[in-house]
Parts: sequence; C-alpha cells; structure tokens
Amino acid sequence: MTCLLRTESSGSRMLYSANVGDSRAILCRGNRAIRLTIDHKANDPEEAKRVQEAGGYIGRNQRVNGVLAISRALGDHLFKDNDVVSARPFCKTVELLEQDNFLILACDGLWDVMKDQEAVDFLLEAYTREREEALRRGEVNENTILKKIAKGLIREALERRSQDNVSVVCVKL
Repeated sequence: MTCLLRTESSGSRMLYSANVGDSRAILCRGNRAIRLTIDHKANDPEEAKRVQEAGGYIGRNQRVNGVLAISRALGDHLFKDNDVVSARPFCKTVELLEQDNFLILACDGLWDVMKDQEAVDFLLEAYTREREEALRRGEVNENTILKKIAKGLIREALERRSQDNVSVVCVKL
C-alpha cells in the first residue's frame, strides 16, 4: 500500500492511494473513518470470480488455490501465471478537506481485530491525551506523539489477540 499527498497548482490537496493485499489506509475526516483501500481477500466475491476466471480456485479454507489468503500481491510469484494472484492495485484519489486530519496505514494484523472507526476513535483520544501531556512538558513533537499512538494501536491489537503481524503508521495531515 502506498499513499501520496500532493498540493496541486490550484491549491487543493490531493491524496492518492494504491494497494494490493490486505493492508489498509483509513482517512479520518471530521472524526469519521473513511476507507481508502480495498482488502483483496480470497473470500471477496469479486476477487473470487477474478481468480476463477484466471484459472485458479478458492479452496474450502477461503484461500487462493487452497494456499494464499489474499488475491492480490506484489510477490507470490508461484501464483502469477495467468494473473491468478494479481499485482494490479486498487487506486483511489481523494481531495482533502479542511476536516481531514489524520491517516492510519496498517496491515491486517490491526484490521483483523479492530474496526476502522475504532482505530480512528483510539487515535483521536490518544492524540488529545498525548498532545496535552506534551504541552505540559513543553515538548510538543508531532512525530513523537504519532509514533506513541501507532505503538498504542499495535499494543491494542496484540491485547485483542491478533494472530498476525501488526504494523501501523499514523500521519497528521
């Protein structure tokens, strides 16, 4: 997954996102979660149809050719024949508004145990708390605050017994 923030000559700020697999980008707009990406999982009906049309199959365990849980990936060369597992990304462009304040980028280890809005709520509450503490200390550093929040989301996912690896990046827009 990748995201690019660009200021256009008109002054508008555009956010471009692209993903394959099941990492996800969530925009926080006015305290609401907006999903910018699509989870390319084998159990998604459209993805299952695409896999079957490419000559693959979805096994009873909801995995491509009985092995892989995701239907799109950059790697997994053994599944690239006929594009069974595609590297073609889902792309989305969003014009950022004044109320767009954060972006959460995370792998499925977080999203398997936390809903989009739960993660946004966690970020907003932690940001308010961490920023107030930093102001009291006179040490306001946005990167440090966001790093603490990302680690907090990882801890929360692990406490909820995520069974996958967990990576999280929080961005202030």
